[in-house]
Formats: sequence, structure tokens, C-alpha cells
Amino acid sequence: MNDLGYADLSADDLVGMRIHGVTADFVRSLADEGYTEVEAEDLVVMRIHGVDTDFIREARQDGYTDLTVGSTLFGTLKGHSGSEPQGEIR
Repeated sequence: MNDLGYADLSADDLVGMRIHGVTADFVRSLADEGYTEVEAEDLVVMRIHGVDTDFIREARQDGYTDLTVGSTLFGTLKGHSGSEPQGEIR
């Protein structure tokens, strides 16, 4: 994870990432979608709630733009269903 910018992770961060499947491939796939410098804790929360590149692409196809990590998580927790967007998720 050092080469991805995660050189100073705590033991708790590393354990949480391992338990919840935050892999280098997952981090790279998010970076490919424009999500760089995501906090380790947010990466874990994204994995826990099923936010992955498929979810991000689907939300974008449904008209949601400018998705931040916080707004992406909010959409997941609120049950993004692929329905018509009512504006940006904030």
C-alpha cells in the first residue's frame, strides 16, 4: 500500500483494511475512477457498505455527478436504487 500513498497507516487501520477486504486492487480501482487520497477509514466504510467502482459507475450513469466519498457513501446508505436523480447526492 506504500506505493499507493498509504505509508503511514496505523496497526488498527491495517487490521481493519485486511478484515474488510481493502486491497491494493480495490484502492487502484477507486483511483482509476478519480478517488485518490481517500482516508483509510473511508476505504473500510466503502467496502463495508458495498461502494465499489460498479456502484460509482451506476450512480454516474443515473445522472449523479461530482460524487465525493461522503456523498457516495450517503447514497449507498440511503439505498441508491438506480431511480431518476433528484439532484446531486449531498
